[in-house]
Amino acid sequence: MAVAAVPARAQEVEPDLKVAFFGDQGLNARSQAVLRMVKAEGADMILLLGDFDYHDDADAFDDQLTRILGAGFPVFAAMGNHDVRAWPAYRQKLRRCALRG
Repeated sequence: MAVAAVPARAQEVEPDLKVAFFGDQGLNARSQAVLRMVKAEGADMILLLGDFDYHDDADAFDDQLTRILGAGFPVFAAMGNHDVRAWPAYRQKLRRCALRG
């Protein structure tokens, strides 16, 4: 397992910060509905709990997030057991997502 550090600046957190936590996302109508709900509820960021899409397709995973949430939406993630094989590609996409925030 690889561990990466992402530079961050300490800052005050807004009292109404909304963070969406979920895992086992997938690439289907249900996963898209979850992302639309996250957007509708006004979440400020997502923390994914692994198993991103079950297809080892980091491009499709990133496209789904960007298409529904927008290119500037911050996403942070923990690697799941189904993400190991394509982790380098996911890591590249997620680093870009983490820097959005």
